[in-house]
Amino acid sequence: MGVGSRTFGARERAEIIEAIERGAEQGRSVGATARDFGITGSVYYSWIRERARTDRGSAAPVPGSGPASRSRRRVSADEKERLVAEMRHRRDRGESIQAVALATGLHENTCYRWLRRPVMPAFRPVEVVVAEPAPPPRLSLTAPGGYRIEGLDVETAARLLRALE
Repeated sequence: MGVGSRTFGARERAEIIEAIERGAEQGRSVGATARDFGITGSVYYSWIRERARTDRGSAAPVPGSGPASRSRRRVSADEKERLVAEMRHRRDRGESIQAVALATGLHENTCYRWLRRPVMPAFRPVEVVVAEPAPPPRLSLTAPGGYRIEGLDVETAARLLRALE
């Protein structure tokens, strides 16, 4: 702990988290509200991750959530898909990204980045139809005397042109 750092009890943390969430719902940034309580936004997000971990009932730490760790939290593909769907749903209901970040326990920048990625369209079944083979091309030929001959194949047209020379 650094000089001037303070330890907060569980009740104080819960009150601060609630106040920051209320501020975010009103459009205030997490960092600004957190500074009012003498903490940083990163401390707030670590508290959120810790609360999420205890809500899941896991005693194991979430990778990247400890104060000494600088590695990132790893999210499985299924969990990420679920979180993105929840973020899109909340955003479509009109919630701010700050409120979405609070609800998911992710950083605002992560929410922006994940929501920016395009959604892979769902595959839909298609009917495969086997087409009849196309008939060989037919040509039409107009003779110098004004006669028009139609429906010739390439070989027959070539023989006719040689004969007319």
